[in-house]
This record gives sequence, C-alpha cells and structure tokens, in this order.
Amino acid sequence: MCGIFAYRGSRNAAEVVFNGLLGLQYRGYDSWGIAMIGSSGLKVKKDIGALPSRISGLTMSSQAIGHTRWATHGGVTKSNSHPHVSCDKRFVVVHNGIIENFNELKSKLSGIHNFTSATDTELIVHYLEENEKIYGISGALQKLIINITGHSAFVVLDCLTKQMYAYRSGSPLVLGKKGNEIFISSDLPTLAPQVDHIYPLHENELIDVVSGAGELDWIASQYIKTEKSKFTTRYHMESEMYETEGILKNIINSPNTKYREIKKYLTPSRNIVLTGCGSSYHACLFGQYLFSQIGINARAIIASEGDSVLPLISSTTTIIVLSQSGETIDSLDFVIKAKAKGAYIISLTNVRHSSLDRLADTPLDLGVGIEVAVASTKAFIFMQLFFVRLVTALSNLDISEDLNSYLKALTILYTPSSKKRAKDLASKLVSRNNLFIVTHGDLIPLGFEAALKFKEIGYLFTENIVSGELKHGSLALINKDSLCLTINRSNSKEMEHTVSEIKAREGVVVAVSLPDLGMLTSLYGANVIHLVSFYHSILLGHNPDRPRNLAKSVTVK
Repeated sequence: MCGIFAYRGSRNAAEVVFNGLLGLQYRGYDSWGIAMIGSSGLKVKKDIGALPSRISGLTMSSQAIGHTRWATHGGVTKSNSHPHVSCDKRFVVVHNGIIENFNELKSKLSGIHNFTSATDTELIVHYLEENEKIYGISGALQKLIINITGHSAFVVLDCLTKQMYAYRSGSPLVLGKKGNEIFISSDLPTLAPQVDHIYPLHENELIDVVSGAGELDWIASQYIKTEKSKFTTRYHMESEMYETEGILKNIINSPNTKYREIKKYLTPSRNIVLTGCGSSYHACLFGQYLFSQIGINARAIIASEGDSVLPLISSTTTIIVLSQSGETIDSLDFVIKAKAKGAYIISLTNVRHSSLDRLADTPLDLGVGIEVAVASTKAFIFMQLFFVRLVTALSNLDISEDLNSYLKALTILYTPSSKKRAKDLASKLVSRNNLFIVTHGDLIPLGFEAALKFKEIGYLFTENIVSGELKHGSLALINKDSLCLTINRSNSKEMEHTVSEIKAREGVVVAVSLPDLGMLTSLYGANVIHLVSFYHSILLGHNPDRPRNLAKSVTVK
C-alpha cells in the first residue's frame, strides 16, 4: 500500500522521482505528489487520481521525495495527498503505513500547529517541528519513532539542512545507490534496475541518508531479477497471463533438488502450517489437499487469522508462507510470532531480499518475474506448481507427462479461437449481478480463486460453493435468475447430481470443462478463469490492472 520514491544526486531529482513513482502506482493510485528543493526553495506538486504519463513544472532540484497513495486515513482529496509540510516549511514527509495512535498525539499539537489534512501522516512533520526546538532533529526523530505505534515507513526531507532521513517499521523501504546518487523506494524491483547496490532497511531502522549511507552493508543489485515482460499488451494482467507458458518451459528444464533439501522439515511427525493471504492463501488450500494425498497432514491458515493457531506452534512446527511481494504485513506478523515460538520458516516469495525472504530459515524464490497487475495470475499459478513439485519430490512421483500435456494445453488456450471462447463466456456474465461457482475435490481452491478474480476486477458478487454442500443451504439461493459456473474435469461425472439440482430450480448452468492433467488440472483451470475474468472486466469498461479500492502489496493492517 502506498509507494514512496526519493532521490538525491546530480540529476534533476524531481524527474527521477516522477519516473520512479510511475513504477510504483500499483501500490496505490488514489493520488500522488512530489516535493522538490530547487534554487528557489521548496516546491510541492500533487493531485488526486493516477499519475499522468507526463508532467510539467518539475523544478530543477538535487533532491526530491514523492508518493503515490492508497487512502487509509482521510478521503481521496488533494489536501490529503502526500507530501505533507510543516507549518514553518522546514520538514516534508511521505509515508506508507498507519500511525495507530495519531489522534492521541495530534490532540497535543492541534492547538499549536495548523493541520490541513485528515491524514495520520501530517502528524509527523508537526511533531518534528515542535520537538526539534528542544531535542534537535536527531532527538526529535528518535522521540517520534518511540512514540508512534503501528506499521510505518517514511522519508523526511529537512529543507533547512538539506538532510534526508528514512525509517522503516513493518512497512518496507529500500535504499539504492549508484556512484554518488542515493535512491529510496518502497519497492525493490522498481529500484534495482536503476542502481548498482541496494540496502533493505531493517526493522525499526532509522537512517540519515546523507551521512549514514557509507556505513551500510550494501548488496550488489545485479543479483536481483527485474526482467520486464516480453509481451506488448495494453494491460499488465494480459501480458502476465501470457508469460505462463515461457516460465513453465524454463521450470520443466530446471532441477527439483531444492525441494528435497527441506524434506526433513516436512515429515508426518511435524506440525505443518501453510499460510498466506488472498490468492496466496488459495494456493495454500491447494497445497493442503496435495499433502493429504501423500499422507502428510498440513493445515492451511489465512495469515491474518494466524493467532488462532499460535497455541499449537512449537519447535516441531514447519510454516510455509507464500507472498508474491514478500511484504504482506499479515503474513509477516504471523511468521514473526511463530518464529519466536521456535517454528521453522520456509518462505516462497517473488522478490529476493524482501522482508519474508530475509526472515525465513529457508527462503525460496518463486522466480516468475515482476507481477504488476493487482490481480495475481502467474504468481498464483506457480505457487500451485511449487506445491506440486514439492509433493512429487517428497513422494518420488513422476509428472513429466502431465507437465508436457499442460504446456500443450496452454499453447492452445492462448490462440485466437480459444481466447474468443473465453470472451464469449465472459459476455454471458456482463449483465449478471451475482455468480455462483461450483467445484469439488482438488478444484475447490480454484473455485475460491475464481470467485476472488470476478470480485476484484469485475466487481461481481461471486460465491464458491462446494458441490456436495449445495443442498445443505446454498440451494435456497438458486432461482431462474441464478447463473452457476461449474468447474470440473471433462472425464468426471462427480457433479451430475449437483447440476440436476440446480436445473430443477430453474438455475442456469455454464460448464467449464477442463482436461484431466492430474495434479496440474487446477493450474490450467486458473489459466482459463484468469482469461475469462480479464475479458469480463474489459467488457464492463474496467481497468483490470487497477481495480477500485485495492492495491498490489498490502503492507498495512
């Protein structure tokens, strides 16, 4: 949530920051802003909505800070947009996170300072202005970070001394350097291509960017994968769907050895917990099913509800945590608590050196390249494949034939005729106000993922119903206006009775019939559903990359 980008160096800082923010918009696109220090002093430019592709009026400056916002405190207005400035114009801040006790702290300053926004962020600059008089800037910053509660990352620009300060607690923040240039970003993939070295801030770390950068343990950025898509499409979601085929080809030819190395932590005697949020959690549900097929009891838990199983966590627990960004705050919070109780942590993320990657005992790289669209596609599919390869490594199963069949099916899926069929199916959903998805067996997690996709990019109320559960309550919702999308293998007759029950109540049934690819059927089903939901969003006139009220990396509670 929210994107921060800052720069100090010999180039026009405002332009560098603007270009940096363009790469961070998936973190929030409610509003944007840039503060720059030029020869005529401080200038702030900000507005509501997404960043324009070009912008005028960026003053020549040697340092600047910028922000793209996902609103949490205060509505989507220009006054609530970052950066925020202190009354005396000395301090400027951009912030990602939530200051949970800001009302309490604000009450002590509101009679002295003029608050011009409804945000929690503005508190920072007024707090610094008030306390710098007594403690100096270093003391004021220390007092601030001791007294604020909640997860936060911020960059403060001191316009008087031309100093820049960066702080991280919970929410991610990364420094980068190239020669004498210093960059700061919320996002490692956006930063890495521009710099020679990177430094992810540690938890509760405050850095004086000007004087403290030379003392940091920098990491060479050439080890960070940041390849962009080879497909030229209007929407990131579309190109990310098409990338699945190429990624799969690379994985088929790669060894499966890394999964065997963690075998001792995945035995039936251990307490195994699979956790994630959103699409990552749905992949965990799929993993839970696969583990059960080889006699291992694993439990999938939504990370935000992790406290419910903390009493069961011990040194005999193995936690596999999935997060595309590696910064999902609910997953981080649960894993930190579990690790404190002795759990062994295996992480699967798509960003090397992310918070979860650094926290894990065994960090694994999803390795599917940058995923920009808010709705996860390729990351979800290859999280499922991770569990398939893990289970086959543990049980010595050979799925090479199914992998080749899956690859052939993908090649056909993205042909013009197949895409037309997907679009035709999507057109049947455009006039609907709700949708029921019916699944069973190992395709149940796919049903939850499908429901999520139609909700998040099509704004369609969708519910996944387990086939056998329909008659235990949900059948009461079925009538002549009900559209039910069944997802099943083409050679399965498991849902024949369910379909009859729906039709007997005059419900409309549309069948998605999948080829039987063994464990990989759910993966191919996800490819199909992603394509249909993408076209559904387009036909409704939505932007599937930027669904309303959502952001890609959820770093706030």
